[in-house]
Amino acid sequence: FMLETDQFVEQAKQYEAQDFVLATNSYSMSAIFSYHYGKNFPVVGVGSRHARQDDMLTDFREFDGRNVLIVRKSDQYLEQYDSYFEKVESKPFELNGAKYYFVLGYDFDYDGYKEAVLRPIKDLYYQIPDYLPHEPCYFCVKYFPEEVK
Repeated sequence: FMLETDQFVEQAKQYEAQDFVLATNSYSMSAIFSYHYGKNFPVVGVGSRHARQDDMLTDFREFDGRNVLIVRKSDQYLEQYDSYFEKVESKPFELNGAKYYFVLGYDFDYDGYKEAVLRPIKDLYYQIPDYLPHEPCYFCVKYFPEEVK
């Protein structure tokens, strides 16, 4: 993957031409794709603490109703996408003997994603103690304005 990123990008471009949003489920993969492609590849799913960088770059509200291609290293746990896509299919992609997957999510449901993914992210990573002085949390203001104090 790290040595043949341009080949991944070329394969993914065919889906972008079909109006898919190009994404991954991993911050490191998204960062590498973004660098090689020259535009942001969002992280779909909770990711790790590193994916919080993508929280500043991506607005999932803009994807509502769109199709999303998610590049993954495995086809396990695809059922996680059922709550925020109308339909999901997996297409294997092989490069130099290593297998990867293009997960095609059709008709992204922002409200389903908000509850299945963004709320757990907020609860895990954006719980700023009330006793600390701080500005309003950009993530909470963007996705949960009704809950911002």
